[in-house]
Amino acid sequence: MDEAAFIDNGADVFGAALASLGTGGKIALISTPNGMDPLYYKTYDGAKNKENNFNVVEMKWYQDVRYNRGLFWVRGENEKIECKTLSRTKLRWEYSEKIYETDESTIEYYEVMIKEGWKPLSPWYEEMAADMGDAKKIAQELDVSFIGSGGNVIDDEFISYHEENFVKDPEFSAELEKAMWIWKKPEVGHKYIMGVDVSRGDGKDSSTIVILDFDNLEQVAEFKYKLPPDMLAEVVYKYGNMYSAYTIVDITGGMGVATVLKLLEMEYNFLHYDDPKSRKLSEKYAKTKYTEGDKVPGFNVGNTRLQLVSEFEEHIRENKTIIRSHRLISELRTFVYKNGRPDHMEGYHDDIIMAYAMCIFIVQTSFKKLEMVEKQTKAMLDSWVNINNKTVAPFLEDQKYVNPFYTNTPSYHPKQGNNGNNDNGEFNWLFGMR
Repeated sequence: MDEAAFIDNGADVFGAALASLGTGGKIALISTPNGMDPLYYKTYDGAKNKENNFNVVEMKWYQDVRYNRGLFWVRGENEKIECKTLSRTKLRWEYSEKIYETDESTIEYYEVMIKEGWKPLSPWYEEMAADMGDAKKIAQELDVSFIGSGGNVIDDEFISYHEENFVKDPEFSAELEKAMWIWKKPEVGHKYIMGVDVSRGDGKDSSTIVILDFDNLEQVAEFKYKLPPDMLAEVVYKYGNMYSAYTIVDITGGMGVATVLKLLEMEYNFLHYDDPKSRKLSEKYAKTKYTEGDKVPGFNVGNTRLQLVSEFEEHIRENKTIIRSHRLISELRTFVYKNGRPDHMEGYHDDIIMAYAMCIFIVQTSFKKLEMVEKQTKAMLDSWVNINNKTVAPFLEDQKYVNPFYTNTPSYHPKQGNNGNNDNGEFNWLFGMR
């Protein structure tokens, strides 16, 4: 099927064509991108994620000798590399005290340059781009880039950079239909943070879990599957304890409350507590024994969605996190602005995005601020301890929920007064943060 991305009702046409292959044969889809269409992009994306039997073969303009004469590479505003043609099949170029030569094939050279953030240009490309005069058309026809019609939240160049440099197949897979992907097992001395996005388990959305290494925000594990909230709690419990991961469960709208309550029944010790921000959530917890003052277990996105997504976008753009998942990359390509609000395109999902973004948001808004306060008050605390000749206890004996990231810091306890004169934990009032 040629120009498969531009066929009207392409998915229906494709379905009819498949019927003719019932007794044997093969089908190929050929096209340049046309946004995230329901046939070509979905088939391409499924092939990349090994979710169908198609195989991806990509051909870029700079791999064609008709268009790459005078090829040069640019990065940023000031860096430029020109290639020297030694023969019909041989190129030579120098960069950063390295000398590169190609013989017969230039494919490896192109891959190296793309991974290092270079953009290929040539006189032909520049002439074609000037004639098109449309950034979206240039991206689709020349750069072969899938661009969302509503405007991607995260630019395609940053998504592609992570895909080329960091994304890889998991080292291990487990659980139902191998839905849990693991890139790194828990390591001694490392701290982890887990985000959990809860669905009903019977709709279009999946429940998702993302685990990041706290120190460099590298993705180490990911789960995506349609499970009821209480059954999801069992998966959270298993891997949360395996990684000793500080756990943020989305309770916005009340869906995640069942997951949280199940975890607490199982005496899970690593839950994040938050302000309920709504009467509905307050009522759901009103008859339980798990509230602590004005806070309830779980994370309520509320009005913080824009800030949450903004932090996530910045971390991807500035390489402050390391994405490993093909599934997450797929969601990022269909995560667009709808009427100024970040959301997934029709027929797509953002479940992994939200679980991942919650982790980053809590790290930035809670633990980084706590770390700053800790540094600012360290000298004061040391002097007070020396004067009183006492040692600050890191935890209270009856404390149930501990902060796994700051194990040497006194933690707030709801049963003790925040007055700085507590005999069981001096200076707790300085760290009154859940």
